[in-house]
Amino acid sequence: MRATDRLIWDLGLLDAQQVLEGMLDGVPMHLVLVGRDGTILATNAAWDRFCEENGGDLVTCGPETSYLAPLAAAEEAGELVATAARRQVEAALTGQVGEDLIYRCDGPDEERTFRSVAVPVAPLDAALVMHTSVTEERLAAQLHDELLLGLSGGVHAELDELDAAATDLVERPSMLRDPRVDALATRIARSTHQLQRLVAQLLDLQPVLAGSRQTRTVPLAELVADVLGDVDPAGRSLRSEVPSDLEVRGDPARLALALEQLLSNAVHHTPPGSRVVVHTEPADGERVLVLVDDDGPGVPRHERERLRRPFERGLLDRRGGAGLGLPIVDQLLRLDGERLLIDDRPGGGARFGFPVRLAGGTDLR
Repeated sequence: MRATDRLIWDLGLLDAQQVLEGMLDGVPMHLVLVGRDGTILATNAAWDRFCEENGGDLVTCGPETSYLAPLAAAEEAGELVATAARRQVEAALTGQVGEDLIYRCDGPDEERTFRSVAVPVAPLDAALVMHTSVTEERLAAQLHDELLLGLSGGVHAELDELDAAATDLVERPSMLRDPRVDALATRIARSTHQLQRLVAQLLDLQPVLAGSRQTRTVPLAELVADVLGDVDPAGRSLRSEVPSDLEVRGDPARLALALEQLLSNAVHHTPPGSRVVVHTEPADGERVLVLVDDDGPGVPRHERERLRRPFERGLLDRRGGAGLGLPIVDQLLRLDGERLLIDDRPGGGARFGFPVRLAGGTDLR
């Protein structure tokens, strides 16, 4: 922080603790300063109020208590977001600022959502964790999703009518045919079918995206086999190299959705005869990477971040598509503090993947 000589002089005449408390208490975010060993060194007034209003007190969530111990207990209960929160603090304690984390923290009579970010405080060998409510934003997004779902249902019905009309036009008696009308009718039918697929995809995704998370132990090889059976290979070779005894912790429906989207993306963007392989690699001692490799054209580095945004497609993509698959996977992962991996496959092609927590604390290092 830059300051004038006069301010520095005035601060020197004040009690340092009083200055620090005044600055932190004036911030509406819930602030907590965490030491190297995970002990809470300081909290601000907003943190203290939130703790007391939700059945706690400074004896259980104030200075000299452990910030990491409740996260460890939540991890033992299978809460993936607790793992992401712990890693967020640990990264800040090593001088890094990681991704912000969105998490649910419901009250007794209301749903609440918060965002947290942890930043290093090098002089104190500590991390400052900032929590702020984004409940209003989440409710607005939920209303948006509900309106979109209703709109999608209405659009789906209208598209069915348009498709029927286009089909009648294409199949009309030969005596009424005109090459120009035929070409126009074919274009209308093709565009209608593409819109129908997009709307159907949105309607199919809604229950998984909006439903509550059901975290449990999942035999990964079985889940991969089920998803492979549901994906149309369209002339590609799809196979799994996932170990048969590998178990992970997660929501089976969301894991299956993420994998299905990555496989469909690989099939869509590779030529017939291509190979698509699902396999795993260790991420660290507590997570494993689920990877989908193909031998197609790959993804240029400068396009990778853009492809995480909805309705974006590669600049050289001539195959069409809605541009929703990869953003959906990335958003699902962000709920657990993770991101979609987009990389080159060794030897050529593309690699997409995501980390998932191992069951039973298996160490793959």
